[in-house]
Amino acid sequence: MEKILSRYETLSSEVGETTVRSGYDKEELLILDEFFEHGRAIRAERQRTASLGDKPDFIPLVRSWGGVTIAYRKSIADAPAYRLNHEEVIKAFEEGIAYAESLSPVEAIADEYGHVKSLLFEKQINEDGRWKDSGTVIELARAA
Repeated sequence: MEKILSRYETLSSEVGETTVRSGYDKEELLILDEFFEHGRAIRAERQRTASLGDKPDFIPLVRSWGGVTIAYRKSIADAPAYRLNHEEVIKAFEEGIAYAESLSPVEAIADEYGHVKSLLFEKQINEDGRWKDSGTVIELARAA
């Protein structure tokens, strides 16, 4: 996102922002402006921490943008990724990735542009060692 922002700033200074923006439709401009917002926030975090001699912490930014959630049908203990390489799962948690267990995907809900705006999952329950549908549907929405 920083690279897109930097290239946009360079191009806009050379040919004018109006000219650059005229090549995009409404949907593309919404996405581009969101990228710029994120790029500026990343840039600000880098500048803030550089002045302190510290490393940037992007986890709060990513979480404020909706974060990253891995949904799995069973429990984390049942996940092959955890059983075979728990160190990677632990590292993912350290990097701010959330884990939603016992969720089976049902449907992807599209926005007005046909992009996924949320996912519907059915909560799973473990009865006598077997995972079953509970009848409860949960929606995970992307950040607005």
